[in-house]
Amino acid sequence: MNTSSRLVIRVGTDSLSFAVIDGNADNQIVFEPYDMRSGISVAANLREAFANSELLMAGYDKVHVVIDSPVVLVPTAEMPGIDIEGAYNTAISDARNHTVLSQEIPELGATALFAINKDLKLVVDDHFADVRISTLMASVWRYLYHRDSTSIGRQLFAYRHGNLTDVFAFAHGRFRFANTFRTRATADTAYFILAVWDQLGFDSHRDEIHLAGFGDDNDEMRQQLSRFVESVATINPSAEFNRAPITRIKGLPLDMMTLFVKK
Repeated sequence: MNTSSRLVIRVGTDSLSFAVIDGNADNQIVFEPYDMRSGISVAANLREAFANSELLMAGYDKVHVVIDSPVVLVPTAEMPGIDIEGAYNTAISDARNHTVLSQEIPELGATALFAINKDLKLVVDDHFADVRISTLMASVWRYLYHRDSTSIGRQLFAYRHGNLTDVFAFAHGRFRFANTFRTRATADTAYFILAVWDQLGFDSHRDEIHLAGFGDDNDEMRQQLSRFVESVATINPSAEFNRAPITRIKGLPLDMMTLFVKK
């Protein structure tokens, strides 16, 4: 392995995984899901992983931490003078023991405010000299924004990660809508997607819903939505990325693919 590359640590709501570009690997990427131990924090799990993860023990100096935490979107033009911690804590009232960070999404004129647990950040800072931290959704938003700009009809996107579903749409180089819903039942998720569809005034005959990350629930979700919307499509990574080797890696989520693959 080339330890001068930047290691990616993906911190899901209840998962950890590691990945790095490696030209010698079969699929050009080494991906390592981590079996988390229940009953202890994500920070404690990551600390333990440094003793038994092949990638973490390889000696990388640079890391990109991709964190799945609630996001507050702010127009970048309004960012000067904003107290990001105060703004975030006002919007996300249940956040505790965290450091608030910001990440600009230049294509969309928006800045994402998000948080990382302080203990988790300390573990990362203790082990890497060069640390980059971003919100999990940033690469997905960027990729699908550029994809959406080539479409004739309007599109509503729904991306499932863990027990969260991000629903979003773009218009005129900006977010038209973006929100996250925590659900478990497919019917509940479909309800929120359709509620956003109605709120935005989309046309059930001309406009489209695009789904990603739904896995085994994808067919049921399409059936639920197709009762009300004619065009419901699934984003298939293999077709999306022209059968790139990375799409053959079992368990690799779309948000990590969009970090590594350029359309």
